[in-house]
Amino acid sequence: MFEAYGTLILYFEALKSKAKTKDGICKLPDGDDFYQYQLSENTITDYTP
Repeated sequence: MFEAYGTLILYFEALKSKAKTKDGICKLPDGDDFYQYQLSENTITDYTP
């Protein structure tokens, strides 16, 4: 009855090894600079992220 759940669990366990640990724009080349630029364009502060 629950065989599909076992298959689904195995599928997600296989995907887990491919998952990245860094999320968002910061994982891209120059992502930190882009994030800082977006902060400066979309806020009125000059704080760093």
